[in-house]
Amino acid sequence: KFLEQIKNTRPFELSLAELDKLHDIYGDVGTHIAIGIEWFLANFIKDSNLDRQMFTLKGPIVEAVGGYPLLDQHLKVPGEKIWYAGDATGLFRGIIPSMLSGLFVVNRAKNFV
Repeated sequence: KFLEQIKNTRPFELSLAELDKLHDIYGDVGTHIAIGIEWFLANFIKDSNLDRQMFTLKGPIVEAVGGYPLLDQHLKVPGEKIWYAGDATGLFRGIIPSMLSGLFVVNRAKNFV
């Protein structure tokens, strides 16, 4: 059922301040995704001055298709203000490495904003 629902999902961009809109896109699953992101931010990002408008969540994402981005050693697209984390890099597999790469990316990205 969920795969049928997301099959026609159009590309979107949300700031981290707009996570509540994930419910509009993915229904109840979107709510769970938003809760997971909020939990991660609350428990792993100690910078309370993080400007959530400065960070963008893009979707939908399809994993395991083999089309991974060219990244530098900071998980950043060279010449762009775009960072990747987790499975989307093609470098990490599993929840712990993905979460740690997300923490790494946030700390790197803060140096650019």
